[in-house]
Amino acid sequence: MELDDLKHIWQNSGEASQPAMNAEALLLITRQRSENILERLIRNIWYELVVSILVIIAWFYYTFFHAEEHWKIGGIIMGVFMVASLGFYGWGLLRLKSISMADVSLKESLTQLIKQFKLYIKAYTWLNILLIPFANFLGAYLILSPLEDGLKTSAMIAVGMAPFMWWLMRWYINRLYGQHLTRLVGILEELNE
Repeated sequence: MELDDLKHIWQNSGEASQPAMNAEALLLITRQRSENILERLIRNIWYELVVSILVIIAWFYYTFFHAEEHWKIGGIIMGVFMVASLGFYGWGLLRLKSISMADVSLKESLTQLIKQFKLYIKAYTWLNILLIPFANFLGAYLILSPLEDGLKTSAMIAVGMAPFMWWLMRWYINRLYGQHLTRLVGILEELNE
């Protein structure tokens, strides 16, 4: 039975015992929907974490065993930044897993979840806003370093790609996490009605 159906039955019921039963069912379904969204959020972070680890392994393998000598220093620097970014995923997982939907009221737990998740998205956005231009510059410099104007050209490429990469990163974050945040806010608004 959908949440709207339960609300409709609850509002149109004239019996004294029916509203109490529907209110309990309504809260149960809302709690389950919230927990489902929380599980999906955690699953998405795990996907990103696993893919990041695989990319880092491939990156270091290439850097140490196949890269030319002038690429190794830049590859190691970039690899260190990538390893450091893994800590961010761990932080996000710990923050979201620390939220218990059973210990406090549903409204309080949803409010806490939305607050923590907005914080995660904001930090994730800023981490990418800061690291993507650096990664673009480093990648361009590694390729263009043999050229006479390699440093200048690399900086121009990084600055030129920044708006597109910012848009792409915002789209990616919205695609991966935005729909879940919208659903959580919708559930909280339904509870407030």
